[in-house]
Amino acid sequence: MLRFFYRAVGDMETATDLRQELFVRLYLKSKTYRGDGSFSAWLYGIAANLVRAHFRKARRLFVVRDSEPDEQAEFKEALDGSVRADEAARRSERSRFLREMLAALSPRDRQVLMLRFFGSLSFREISQALGMTEVTARVHALRGIKRLRDLAVERGLTSGDLL
Repeated sequence: MLRFFYRAVGDMETATDLRQELFVRLYLKSKTYRGDGSFSAWLYGIAANLVRAHFRKARRLFVVRDSEPDEQAEFKEALDGSVRADEAARRSERSRFLREMLAALSPRDRQVLMLRFFGSLSFREISQALGMTEVTARVHALRGIKRLRDLAVERGLTSGDLL
């Protein structure tokens, strides 16, 4: 969940605070889980609501950070020899491309893609978490993926640059 919050708000301290608030809400709202949907959809629904509340308070849109905690680990691996330096640099560059392209998406498209690919939720679970129909979730995902492809082409990137 920390990674989900970090990717959504772009600040590790805020992400940690949101994760802690999530656990408080889980404790307080545990009796409201009806069991008619998956637990992960219910959990991500609460998480998505916390992120929306955070941005409503801050009056900003989703932000994707320029750096991620994983990047520091990648460079440490390169320094200690467990990963070649060129591989660490390639990973870092791919992460940067992805963050920039995600930042160019609409907030709803980005949120659906984050839940789908970083949260590993099904479209049914995404629809439950975000309060939309499954068809609407699929439309947002397809629109987001198309936009990501278009952005990759604009930048002259190939699938090899991103995979």
